[in-house]
Amino acid sequence: STSAVDTGLTVTYTPIDYSSNKIIVTCQGHYSQDGANSELGYYQILCTGQHTTDFALTHSSIDNYHGHNAFAISFNMQDTNLINNSGAQTYTLWAKTNNPSSTWRPHENLTMSVMEIGV
Repeated sequence: STSAVDTGLTVTYTPIDYSSNKIIVTCQGHYSQDGANSELGYYQILCTGQHTTDFALTHSSIDNYHGHNAFAISFNMQDTNLINNSGAQTYTLWAKTNNPSSTWRPHENLTMSVMEIGV
């Protein structure tokens, strides 16, 4: 899709001390993109819960039209928008492409997690 679509990968976390610690969202694994040569792929973390400030849309790949070739995805992003300690925050991975003929496909080993790091 040329609009961001939910990949089904979600993680929910309730911070212990959001004001003193860092909250890091990580994603590791593989995906493929195929169907339209040289088209761009993107991913984004959408947020619900304590806040709804989504992470920035990020370029992930260029479609090489070789069909289902695996690309690696690996990122660590800090959530700086938490507003209190009273509730959970849910992070969901969304993806999109520049061309409706290009398909962004998450693989089974794609995982997302949250870390709270004391500083």
